[in-house]
Amino acid sequence: MSEVSPNGPKQQRKQERENDERTAAMVLKDKLKKDLKRAKSLAMHQVINVPNVITAARIFSTPYLVYLIVQGDHVSAIALLAAAGASDWLDGFIARTFHQESILGSFLDPFADKLLIGALSFSMMWTGLLPLPLAALILGRDGMLIGGTFYYRLSTKEESSGFFDTADSGSFQVKPSALSKMNTALQLATFGFALTNAAWQMPSDFAMKMIFVVVGTTTLLSGSEYLYGYLTKTGAFRPLPRPVKRPLCKAVQRTEAVVKRTKEVMGSSSHKVAPHTKGRQKK
Repeated sequence: MSEVSPNGPKQQRKQERENDERTAAMVLKDKLKKDLKRAKSLAMHQVINVPNVITAARIFSTPYLVYLIVQGDHVSAIALLAAAGASDWLDGFIARTFHQESILGSFLDPFADKLLIGALSFSMMWTGLLPLPLAALILGRDGMLIGGTFYYRLSTKEESSGFFDTADSGSFQVKPSALSKMNTALQLATFGFALTNAAWQMPSDFAMKMIFVVVGTTTLLSGSEYLYGYLTKTGAFRPLPRPVKRPLCKAVQRTEAVVKRTKEVMGSSSHKVAPHTKGRQKK
């Protein structure tokens, strides 16, 4: 009668452990791949969404609006300016209603507004539709705000993080104040009135002078408010707390669960002894 080689059960148990390890590794790799894909999808959603696309369209339409003003096509410029103003309201409405707010959008939306206002200020000053002191005040205030915002972000973010990466304590969200929103609305209305005055003499020249004084005052007050916030690190320049990377945390939890289950399976398989081995041990 032939003897059973003692290396047979050991080899079998070793093979079983290797199979379990390979299976666990494949499961773990598959889960990590799905978690990474989901994390990338969430990150992309923060960049490409409906409000950001509308904002980008407003940015790209600004040069054409300037062209219309310089060419003296005031009626077409009025129509395009009205569409730009409507899009400014629409992207904010969609972002709030459908929960599509994003850090990029908080930078992109005010940048689009400042680009539009700056381009209109310069082109209308160039064509004589806007007085030079008011245009200089608007351009100076917006230049200070944009430059200060980007400088503050670059000086507070960690070196290893991207500019729009919010996973560090240096991140902050640009949130316009009520005065700033009112000032932006008044500026856009002033540009519209200046165009209608040039096209149809409505409103009157005297009314336009009064409007220029009011807008100059709100622009100066709004700029002072942002300057105070920058110096005191309050308002729009208040740092956000370090956010929790929820998708990553869930991925880690699932990974730990898979690893724990794998160890349990490997532990139970290593303690199993083949029936014929038990019989030989009794002998």
